[in-house]
Amino acid sequence: SWPMMAGGVFNWGYYASQRWALELFVSTADVGKFYALTQITYSPISMAGALFMSMLVPILYARAGDPGNHQRIANVRGIVLKIASLGLVATFLLAGITFFWHEEIFKLFVAQQYLGLSVYMPLVVISAGLLQSSIAMGSILTSVNKTNKVLPLAIYGQSLIIILNMVLTHLYGIMGLLFSMTFGAGLHIIWMYSI
Repeated sequence: SWPMMAGGVFNWGYYASQRWALELFVSTADVGKFYALTQITYSPISMAGALFMSMLVPILYARAGDPGNHQRIANVRGIVLKIASLGLVATFLLAGITFFWHEEIFKLFVAQQYLGLSVYMPLVVISAGLLQSSIAMGSILTSVNKTNKVLPLAIYGQSLIIILNMVLTHLYGIMGLLFSMTFGAGLHIIWMYSI
């Protein structure tokens, strides 16, 4: 578990840097707007992904069994890649829905003064969905006790995105931060797939 613990510090830095970047380079009001946006888009997707994975991981561990059994591990890998692929399909379907009905969704959940942020919903959905699919892929590594392979992603990947959060937020405000989040999620899934 130590690689996950060590990587957790960088994950914390990634999430904290979002608020810090907005506070430093934009305004406190934009911090509130950003959290209003993420609370109705990013958070539900993250919670749904975490709930699904908490149900699935024990099943994957049972199917994997002994990490030395290559056939069982290959079967688990196939299952996980199918789940991650379904997650990606669901992500882009949901992003399409939010692209067309973002204002209606925002009107249901958020105060009128935040309506201008609704156009960013598809980008946040893509960011959250990519990250959840990537986390699903990571369950392959935990099922074979190779969590140490995630450490470089947590250290170097998250450090890069922390810097990118700061730079893009400084240049483009909330939109820059959202691009940084989406780039980071894309980097995460590509890196996880390569592992």
